[in-house]
Amino acid sequence: MLGLVGESGCGKSAILRCVAGLYQDWTGEIALAGAQVGREIDRARSRLVQMVFQDPFGSLHPPRVLLLDEPTSALNVSVQAEILNLRSDLRQKEGLTSLMVTHDLGVVVHLRDRVAVRLQGEIVETRGASDLATAGLAHPYSKRLVDSSRRMSHV
Repeated sequence: MLGLVGESGCGKSAILRCVAGLYQDWTGEIALAGAQVGREIDRARSRLVQMVFQDPFGSLHPPRVLLLDEPTSALNVSVQAEILNLRSDLRQKEGLTSLMVTHDLGVVVHLRDRVAVRLQGEIVETRGASDLATAGLAHPYSKRLVDSSRRMSHV
């Protein structure tokens, strides 16, 4: 899983919509399962990719790639854990890949995969999620995000 974090308005959710084919006005390249995809939704992509908004139980019917837009933001801690454990189980049993947009760095660290940090419309750093816990980050904005998250968890 790749967790995509960054400031509000930097385009995290827009990336999910581009990958899902819901937004066609983008530049760059998107590859799924090693193949470049176009801007239009086609049958193959709709079978491969599913967008999961903030109602994860209501929309989770796993294809090979899940696009998760803040799926745990409105949930209490115990339900968050259920969703994260379900995602981990699906990854192990089904080989599921996911891209999750979140403001919660704790969620990304819990999943122990990769994180991309986005700032002002650009990805400024990509690391293993364990680097968040061990301060193995290079970009100043990434370091500020982690420091801020640590301060908030102590409040």
